[in-house]
Amino acid sequence: MNPYLPMADKVQEKAERKLIQGSINSKYAELSHKNLLSYTTHLKLSWIYKEMGASDDDFNRLLMKIKAGEKCRKIRKRMILNNKLRRLGTLRNTQQPAKPMSIETHPIENLVVNKSSYTFSTKEMDLLNKGLKYAITPKRTHKEDIIADVETAIRGADHGAKENIRKEVYKILRRSNNTNSNLDNKTKSEHAMVKSLNEKPVYYIKADKGNTIVIMNKDDYDEKILDKLNNENFRKIRTNPLKESAMKVKKALKECKFLDFNINDLTMPNPSVPKLVCLPKIHKEGEQFREIISANGAPTYKIAKWLVKRFGEMDFRSCSIKNREEFIEKTKGLKIGPDELMVSFDVKALFPSVPVNEALEYLKVWLSTQEGETETENWNNKVKEYHKLARLCMEENYFEFRNEMYRTTSEVSMGNPLSPFIAELFMSKLEKRMEEDSLMPRVWMRYVDDVFAIVDKEELENINRCINKLHRNIEFTFEIEENGVLPFLDILVKRISEKIGFKIYRKKTTTQRCIPKDSYHSTKHKMAAFNSMIHRMLTTPMDRHDYRSEVNFILDTAVKNGYSTERINKLIRKKKRKIEQENMSTLFKQNRILEEQRTTWESLSYDHHCTNLINKQLRKHNIRTSETNSKYQLGSLLNSAKDKLKIHERCENNVMCHIQDVVRWSRQKERGRGNYIKRNDKNRLVKIVFNNIPQGYCPSGHHPRSWRVRRTIQSQKGARTGRSPKKEEEKLYDDYVTDFNN
Repeated sequence: MNPYLPMADKVQEKAERKLIQGSINSKYAELSHKNLLSYTTHLKLSWIYKEMGASDDDFNRLLMKIKAGEKCRKIRKRMILNNKLRRLGTLRNTQQPAKPMSIETHPIENLVVNKSSYTFSTKEMDLLNKGLKYAITPKRTHKEDIIADVETAIRGADHGAKENIRKEVYKILRRSNNTNSNLDNKTKSEHAMVKSLNEKPVYYIKADKGNTIVIMNKDDYDEKILDKLNNENFRKIRTNPLKESAMKVKKALKECKFLDFNINDLTMPNPSVPKLVCLPKIHKEGEQFREIISANGAPTYKIAKWLVKRFGEMDFRSCSIKNREEFIEKTKGLKIGPDELMVSFDVKALFPSVPVNEALEYLKVWLSTQEGETETENWNNKVKEYHKLARLCMEENYFEFRNEMYRTTSEVSMGNPLSPFIAELFMSKLEKRMEEDSLMPRVWMRYVDDVFAIVDKEELENINRCINKLHRNIEFTFEIEENGVLPFLDILVKRISEKIGFKIYRKKTTTQRCIPKDSYHSTKHKMAAFNSMIHRMLTTPMDRHDYRSEVNFILDTAVKNGYSTERINKLIRKKKRKIEQENMSTLFKQNRILEEQRTTWESLSYDHHCTNLINKQLRKHNIRTSETNSKYQLGSLLNSAKDKLKIHERCENNVMCHIQDVVRWSRQKERGRGNYIKRNDKNRLVKIVFNNIPQGYCPSGHHPRSWRVRRTIQSQKGARTGRSPKKEEEKLYDDYVTDFNN
């Protein structure tokens, strides 16, 4: 037997695959070209019909005829292809094709920094080297999470659509297994390693820059943070101000008579005290930390988010840029003289340096100058209410650390959703003063606290000295170009004779770790990092050498995370076709915008058995979902330095609380509690979720009394009288759960 025969078969199979893939790619390119031609023809027809004096109805009838003919042609072609596939199926070879080679995840150097006094095994370090976003396969399917997310997603649909979605979701969940009984040895060992990692008295913290994991002893971390709280801009407070803050929010919202909003939409159902988290700055010398006050559950969180959205819709003029693409668009046509320098200015500690009172007063002035409703009594009242709510959000600067309450004495705290806008507003005020004092350079573009400027060599020191005198709290530092290049944002700006060139720039703290291929994530999430890198590469004007080096970097990153280069090349070709289509015609972008306006986005717990099937059902009703699996990620499973929520604060993050919106709109339709329970006996999805509410648990918040409160009272009465607290409806729920799980 010829020993080279199996190898020849593999070579032939690989060549056939390459040939088929090439033909598919050429067909896609031909399809995109045909789409452009069809859109061009559409525009010509509409123009010809207008010149002929035909009405819009005539043109619409023509389009309907064309679509009907196209549909008939597609059906006929599909029948021919199905018959061809059926004939090919009978001649199909019984031999199974060779399985593609599995690519392993490669370790990244210096991704895990161990500053603790404990040692870790090689397997534990390999698991940590996959990053805090790596998700392990769960032992069972959390169907209650999926049900709660589906009920939240369909809350705006009509009654008929809700019932259809519930029926289809119920069928999908019944077909899926409740437990992942076929866990491989790798997944079982990962669960065991997570348990052993949590037994060590250490914290696993994400570094301030990049995806580096820093391991620190719990005692050392707490000691350093407490020393920081006692010696810097913080002071300890004796009482918990949460209740008082919630009352202030409730009172302020009721007093707002001129702003258009729903009080329930801006009130946190179960507010919690903001938590302090400190990220170590390992790229700097010494033991430095970045303090972030996580205000996701604060009483003013929703108000701050609403204010940012409202202020963003108003006219705001400043020298700031939104993103990298706007910076490239504004600078690619600039010319630099021989006596000029490219300079990067940086504001030192911007957020703690912004004076809140001055910024809020300027906010009042800026709101009063808005066009449209200026100089009217109604608008002046709105300005006062906007100012009042903004001050309420900015004054809530307390937080909790290790069961102790603190208040920051610095001006603007990181973590507040309104802080970036207040800082932006204050910086625009300083830039206005620079224009009045004739200090503004020829080119001045700012992104938050980073500024790109082109100044004369002789005026650089004078400009830096004068802008540092604009305000006592604001201090500027600058960095000039070296060898004709200057980093700004994620771009390396290059001087090419008198013009400006660009190149992708990455800091030293950047790692090549993204979500590995074997992580328990959806494909959409795994490819998100590569789509972002590819989009940045294709939208940045670079020369051929820089473009090739960037492609090699993306491919190398893919290989290190377990992905094949063919998959990344396919993403690059797909993104190129999309950019070409949008450059040739604006109709593609318009259609995408219209589709985004029709659809609503909701979160859905990820499960590799059910999520895709549920997405298909929701997409029929213009509901798009973003899969979430944060509870399976290492960042959530391992010991975190952030304080955990107390039992009474878990309502907003608990599975059962996703259903609170369902309780609210259902109660509005049928006010009686008995009628509500009786009506929902037919709804299996809601009942399965409600059955998992802990016995005797009633979350605090502003919600009116529900059947859960009555359930708690009944359980207490049953305990006093000796009767069983389980009622007839609870037994019915148990029957449904048993039927569902079986």
